[in-house]
Amino acid sequence: MYRIILADDEGLELESLRFILEKAFGDECVIETAKTGRTVIELSERFHPDIAVMDIRMPGINGIDAMREIRRFNTSVRFIVLSAYDSFDYAKEAISLGVSSYLTKPVHRDSIVDALRSAMTEIDSERSRLKKNLLLREKLENAIPMLEAGLLDSLLLRRDHKSMLRDYIDMLDIQEDGGYFLAIDFQSEVEAGGNLEVVRSYECAKRLITDVFRHAISQLMGNRILAVVFCMTPKDEYQSRVQVLERVRELKKRLTEATELPVAIGIGSICPIESLSDSYDQALAALERRISSVSHFNDLPLSKRWEEGYPSEEEYAMYASAEKGDVTATCYHANAFFSMMVRNYTDHPMDVKLKVLELVMRVEYIAFHTGGQTYHFMQRQGYMEAVLAIDDFEKLRQWYLNKVRLATENIVGDKEKTSQSIVEQAKQYIDQHFAKDITLNSISREMHVSPYYFSKLFKATTEQNFIEYLTQLRMENAKSRLSGTNQSVKEICLSIGYNDPNYFSRSFKKYAGLSPSEYREEFGK
Repeated sequence: MYRIILADDEGLELESLRFILEKAFGDECVIETAKTGRTVIELSERFHPDIAVMDIRMPGINGIDAMREIRRFNTSVRFIVLSAYDSFDYAKEAISLGVSSYLTKPVHRDSIVDALRSAMTEIDSERSRLKKNLLLREKLENAIPMLEAGLLDSLLLRRDHKSMLRDYIDMLDIQEDGGYFLAIDFQSEVEAGGNLEVVRSYECAKRLITDVFRHAISQLMGNRILAVVFCMTPKDEYQSRVQVLERVRELKKRLTEATELPVAIGIGSICPIESLSDSYDQALAALERRISSVSHFNDLPLSKRWEEGYPSEEEYAMYASAEKGDVTATCYHANAFFSMMVRNYTDHPMDVKLKVLELVMRVEYIAFHTGGQTYHFMQRQGYMEAVLAIDDFEKLRQWYLNKVRLATENIVGDKEKTSQSIVEQAKQYIDQHFAKDITLNSISREMHVSPYYFSKLFKATTEQNFIEYLTQLRMENAKSRLSGTNQSVKEICLSIGYNDPNYFSRSFKKYAGLSPSEYREEFGK
């Protein structure tokens, strides 16, 4: 349906235009008319036309000025100008207002119909674009809670696939390099309906959390809400902690007022995103050992503290790099940490050796849990004897870096083997079932991975996406049948997984450069 205004000071012209348009477009249009510039402006404000057919010369406000005023509150209207004057100045002014057509009177019936039809096509295209954008936006809005739940799930359950964690972060467009957890406890009795009260209050609480902390994701778990707040890692931990406490106290106050439930909140320290599970553990510890309704882990008597000058960031950076399988970065941080030990503890070689063993075993622990290796109880046999026998720091450095490198390389190797295994299994499955209705979702389910992860993995391994691989397999099979059998095109179409022969023929011609019948004629027996 299109709303159309016809504006002309000649009553006969208006009736003639109305008759032409009603005959050409019938019920597709709702038509209103105006005879002056003022009335067309007033009509436009309440009628909101899609198309306005405007005469330039009208009593009072002329057509150009009327269009300018209408454009001010209706930016999407299409103008079609009718003028008895073939004036360049008028045409130039009309173009500046985004006029679709400029027609000179007397106007032939076909010209006005064509101009209206062209404007309608533009409107349909714009409506279609807006509809697609709205559908896409709706899908994105629906997907965001699932992505947020997946990210929290990955952090809380310490999933091995660190690449998936990074994918969630990229898809949610999280720019910050760190964050911290909040454990928010609603201290109501379950038998008194506490769980139901919390569930009812969750949406309110979620809104308040994102209001106080703009970059936050939360999830309800029983009588507790777990929230992760993303932020940049601070230079001054103490000042940052004070600021976080102030904001969390404000959140606690607003939660209590909004839900009328007693609230306690535990806060974890700020950690790099890859190590946020540590902050989760700290938030729970702060909640359990709290001395007030809002408690920060670093304020607890039992919170961990480093001696002055201890390079904890270097140590954690080494572990984070190892989890990613980044051999170069892991060795860089490992070497930097060793250099610190040599500088500061030259007179304590035994303590250095103990720390070296600790670091190596921690990286190997990460390699086992991240890379999916087989654990062997005796795999560290000889470590203690080898380290104790080394009497030179540089030799100790080489032993240490070699072990760290090997463990990190194992992570890379195992990830590649796992990835290749998934893709090889998928290709084998597709080869056997290509005649069935295989989709990205169905093959991902067979491989027990998410569609997004499978798609990315398949493309990286085969340099083809899933659809390209499946199409190539089907088309090569079709070529073989066309050249070597007497099966009809329809039979071949159905036998390789297509339900529509016309669609199959179009796809085949796009792939092979010939239609199925042309291919059979040229290459058949």
